[in-house]
Amino acid sequence: MIRQTKSALLTGVFGTAALALTGVALAGGANPEYGGVAGVVQTPLAKTTKSGGTLPFTGTNLLIFTAVAVALILVGLAMRRTSSDQQ
Repeated sequence: MIRQTKSALLTGVFGTAALALTGVALAGGANPEYGGVAGVVQTPLAKTTKSGGTLPFTGTNLLIFTAVAVALILVGLAMRRTSSDQQ
């Protein structure tokens, strides 16, 4: 019982810390381009051109993300199977 309480407490603490740090990381308040008077364009806007209806290439390889996700799922399932066998 005490072990489950400690585990739940640690999960809550680390989960809260992760959420708080994510908010701080994504805040990005140091960018000076967004300051100034509302509605005033500070720099001229670039002319947009049609790119032929395709999305731009971002450089990320989705195969890597898929492989990592599958690996994490398999590790989680293996951990669950081994922990339920010991109880």
